[in-house]
Amino acid sequence: MIFLFLLQCATPVLACQYTVRDVGFMELEPRRYTLYVLPDESTQSLWNGFQDSQADSFFAETNVRMETLASPDWRDHADLKPLADRMGELPKSVLVSEEGRALILDNPIQAGDGPEEVLSYLQGVIESPVR
Repeated sequence: MIFLFLLQCATPVLACQYTVRDVGFMELEPRRYTLYVLPDESTQSLWNGFQDSQADSFFAETNVRMETLASPDWRDHADLKPLADRMGELPKSVLVSEEGRALILDNPIQAGDGPEEVLSYLQGVIESPVR
């Protein structure tokens, strides 16, 4: 009997006088990144071949685009010129955000590597939480 009395008293307490509405979410425009690949002479043709044949489809659903730059050309590039002193030995890759922040990455692709190694390296860059 006491249980029924307490249950009857608790019912008004559980009712809420406010209506809870759905919360909406906005999809923000994703940040765009450019991956500049700076190959050495022994891997230049491999990167150029990948750029011409597979890069567009590989990066299609990402917020990264790729650009391969030849050895002397990258030193005059607007995004990379400030980094020239910190670059060191090629091959390197540089991930640059829209805001101009840059991350210099070692590029492990060597002469004799194939498209599988390139895809594996780029997959790691895309999935990296550092971006």
